[in-house]
Amino acid sequence: MNSPTPETIDERHVAIEGKKLLYFGGCDYLRLSHKAEIRLSAVESLRNEPSLSSSASRTTTGDRSIYLQLEKQLTALNGTEDSLLTGAGYLANLSLSSYLSEAADGLLIDEKCHPSLRDAAKLSGLPVRNYRHCDVNSAAEISSGLPDNQHWFLLSESMFGLDGSIMPLNAFRRMLPVAVSFIIDDAHGFGVLGYNFWNEGDTSSGDARTVIKTLSLAKTVGCHGGAIAGPLKVTNSIRNQGATWAGHTPFPMHLAHAAIKSIEWLSTKPELSSQLSHRIDLMSDILSSLGLLKKTGLMSPVFSFRLGETLTEESIQALKDLVVESGIYPSFIRYPGGLNNLIFRVAISSSHQKSDLQKLGKTLMQLNQFFGCEQFLLSDQMS
Repeated sequence: MNSPTPETIDERHVAIEGKKLLYFGGCDYLRLSHKAEIRLSAVESLRNEPSLSSSASRTTTGDRSIYLQLEKQLTALNGTEDSLLTGAGYLANLSLSSYLSEAADGLLIDEKCHPSLRDAAKLSGLPVRNYRHCDVNSAAEISSGLPDNQHWFLLSESMFGLDGSIMPLNAFRRMLPVAVSFIIDDAHGFGVLGYNFWNEGDTSSGDARTVIKTLSLAKTVGCHGGAIAGPLKVTNSIRNQGATWAGHTPFPMHLAHAAIKSIEWLSTKPELSSQLSHRIDLMSDILSSLGLLKKTGLMSPVFSFRLGETLTEESIQALKDLVVESGIYPSFIRYPGGLNNLIFRVAISSSHQKSDLQKLGKTLMQLNQFFGCEQFLLSDQMS
């Protein structure tokens, strides 16, 4: 089922069929794609650059100094040895397949991970074992049966964009053997959970296992493209042997200029993240007061509601109509590789106001009352 196509009005609103609606869709959590200074950096680049695109892969004749500058910036921000840009966040995960096929004996994958991680696993040709969603004990049980002489990688998102659950990475590091390294898809967590997410908590044990992070520059950064951040041995392997990376053209230079400006904002304006955290707390409190959420620790800006499999097309249309009549864009989605049911996914941004969140809470309560608790349930947020 497709929702009506929205047209952006401002940081908080879209229009469908001429009606102005509050917008809780998408993944632009800090609304950086709207900031005039960031957009102007792209405009200035378009004025000054002699072409729109490098029109070739970076391994042939398509490399440019702006890409090297952005990679250096990402490396510094993430505290890694190196970074490598890709044409999109999806391609960041796919580009890892060549390295995995050489460095790993098998893969542990969260059962609800993003389809790009599953596609990377398929391309690697390695055996795959699925563990229960964000379940440390499930992953530990599987890893305990692995041969002692094998090296496996665990693939997960840091913050799951579909339902907002958060991977307890340090718990995984404590529970899993050192023969298991990590690939963390930080597409949604980057700029929300913190740039050194995998190093938070107690690292006094000297855990030096490989951790590779993939990014999207099209979500919190508000631009386009993706990146791999991690050890130099990983990025060099992909540069030298990665067919997926070598075979695609980088994103346009003016978007790289915009990404640099956006990341400067992330680095120098901590109040943006503070504003987002405040909005998340407000939304959590509103949902808790309505009996729609049990707070369980660290919360993300994404709140997803599952709808029953037995809903008819007429019921779904009634849902959409109710949400639109409430003045909110109906962000109902089905996502490949994720939850099977239709879900109502809402994403809180740093720009939303308290009155926006109160209106959203009231609308969610109406939906819950209309369809009953068995059909309209909040997806568990993991901490």
